Amino acid sequence: VLAGLPKPKQGMLVDDLYAGAGTLSLPLAQHARVLAFEGSADAVASLDAASRKIGQRVKAEKRDLANRPLLAR
Repeated sequence: VLAGLPKPKQGMLVDDLYAGAGTLSLPLAQHARVLAFEGSADAVASLDAASRKIGQRVKAEKRDLANRPLLAR
């Protein structure tokens, strides 16, 4: 999947919606800062722990995107 995405530019901020445990967030964080949004508290905790362990730039947030969607910046 990552091979099909454009490579983020250094310093870019990427939003990962429905991030789960970080399948996309963690690899993307090698190239950009990532805000990962997920509805499952357990998945957010796992992603946060994995991100800290490998020193990645991922900020994970528990958020119900169906009831509280992101607004365009």
